[in-house]
Amino acid sequence: SAHRWIKCPGSVGMSMDIPRQDSDASLEGTRAHEIAEMLLNGETPIQCDPEMLSHCEAVRDYVLSIPGQLNTEMKVKYGAVTEVHEINGKPDSFGTADVIVIGDDGLHIVDFKYGMGKVYAEMNPQLMLYALGALDFFYEGYDGPVSLHIFQPRIDWVDVWQIDDRIYEWADEVKVAAKKVVDGIRNVGRYLEVGDHCTWCPARGSCPALSDDILNMFENPYLEESDYAEIL
Repeated sequence: SAHRWIKCPGSVGMSMDIPRQDSDASLEGTRAHEIAEMLLNGETPIQCDPEMLSHCEAVRDYVLSIPGQLNTEMKVKYGAVTEVHEINGKPDSFGTADVIVIGDDGLHIVDFKYGMGKVYAEMNPQLMLYALGALDFFYEGYDGPVSLHIFQPRIDWVDVWQIDDRIYEWADEVKVAAKKVVDGIRNVGRYLEVGDHCTWCPARGSCPALSDDILNMFENPYLEESDYAEIL
């Protein structure tokens, strides 16, 4: 959810106590990722939907076309970037990357999306955080190319974007947002920002900033106070 908390750090504190429910789509995506991981590890999936298997085989073929050292479902830590190592006593600032390839031509982060909504690689915060975590783990002082890949076989979509050491400049923005996240957990209701990231936020039904924004949509900026009185 980096796309959300970087833009709205307060959303983390607002949504921490809200129960999460898996949708049919999320369960389907989880199953697809399991199959893709098995295929990349040379295993043969059993009892799986033929169409899903075909899409996952496409993921395997795409990943194996990138020469280098393959790492699947790898847990990467980016506490070195966020300077947040735990929240409420639990480990934080880590993520699980679908595929990381230490390639012959640089670092590759590949994210498999089973959904139908098109996702772009350019400035994708999820992939960039994975990349920063991988750089911290595998490299020291690396300033070569980092390639971010989005692979969506169900809509025949592949997007690749390359970034160099500018990723470290972006990391400074992440560090600021992460500190606000921690403060927003201690002081719920701070650092709330409305935007397209609200769509899938667990706290959207109780967010005061979003409620105010919706109410403002109904206000007519062209009416004077006397006009309100006349309407009433």
